[in-house]
Amino acid sequence: MRRRRTVPPITIPTDSAALGYIAGLVDGEGNINISTAFCVGKSKSLSYHARVVITNTNELLMVWLLESLGGTIENRRHRKPNWKPSWNWAVYGDNAASLLKAIKPYLVIKKDQATLAMQLRSLQKIRGKKTPDAKAQTVLANIKADMNRLNARGVEVIEGHV
Repeated sequence: MRRRRTVPPITIPTDSAALGYIAGLVDGEGNINISTAFCVGKSKSLSYHARVVITNTNELLMVWLLESLGGTIENRRHRKPNWKPSWNWAVYGDNAASLLKAIKPYLVIKKDQATLAMQLRSLQKIRGKKTPDAKAQTVLANIKADMNRLNARGVEVIEGHV
């Protein structure tokens, strides 16, 4: 049987300047998304995970986030040899929802993504550890699809407009 690793709760700042700064980092350098993983075992269903990631080439910033809030940092692979080294700072699940709840009033660009990620976590909290039934799986899949639309690259094409 696989044991889940326990992740310590992050520390949420209480001052508005820090919350605004972190929101600015998420808006400008970050990503709010929902990842999926296939559950092994009896249920054989998809599990959904809210995630907040900030990517930057300044290691000092990543260390500040880690020391101030918690979470994890990892070094990213270079896609091209002349690229600067970069790092990802990330929080998942409850930690992502807690952070988003605190910074949502300060978000400008990614407020809708924050709402969807928090909605996902609240639905998961209501259900507890029960395997989602078909209806719940559909709701979770729709939330993920909405998130993917918000995070899509490129120009949004609106029918009837050129």
